[in-house]
Amino acid sequence: MMAAAAAASSASSGHFSQPVPGPPPSTQQIRLNIQIERQPEASLGLTIAGGYSSAPFRGNDLGIFISRLTETGLAYAAGLRLGDKILKVI
Repeated sequence: MMAAAAAASSASSGHFSQPVPGPPPSTQQIRLNIQIERQPEASLGLTIAGGYSSAPFRGNDLGIFISRLTETGLAYAAGLRLGDKILKVI
């Protein structure tokens, strides 16, 4: 099982594979705790970007973000969305 805390933007609605700009000033940030049960032969269906050794994915934020997402993957089914910031994985 993968547990992730993600900060989601309530204004994110599209699914793109390109970096997205920072949230607009009126966007509300929501902290979610999401659990994903790994399944044999099943992909999580996500790609991450950002971090300290990479170019920032969003603005000057050095966090880890969902940069690509497969709508048929486990991550999407669990509620993660493009542009979500991963805060913690346990």
